[in-house]
Amino acid sequence: EVGLIATQLIKKLAISVTSGFGMISNKTSDGTYDDKSFNTLHNSISAGYLLFPRKYKSYKQTNFNIYLEYLTSSILSKNYPLRYNKFMSTFAPGIQFIIMSRSRLDFSYNMRKGDMPDEFLVKLTYIIY
Repeated sequence: EVGLIATQLIKKLAISVTSGFGMISNKTSDGTYDDKSFNTLHNSISAGYLLFPRKYKSYKQTNFNIYLEYLTSSILSKNYPLRYNKFMSTFAPGIQFIIMSRSRLDFSYNMRKGDMPDEFLVKLTYIIY
């Protein structure tokens, strides 16, 4: 998967837009790919508000945020496994910790449209740069 992230900070409010392209492949034992291989497009827009620290002094401080995120995922391929929906959207409120400006720990409740079940999600992201 490859993608881009753009973030705008307005005082204590951060607005972020993410877009990515993914290739999911299922290579069989004979070296060919079966019908479970497909391409996807992922997009999200999120807004987070910094609650702590009250006064920001350093990038090494741990930030505590509340956030709201809207995510979409689309399968671009014509053939794909029937267990997946061609389009999926998720609304996810949550809390977030930004650790040393490089790691992100999210706790969110994902509410999905349609027949997909809602879920509680814990996600850890580490940014390499």
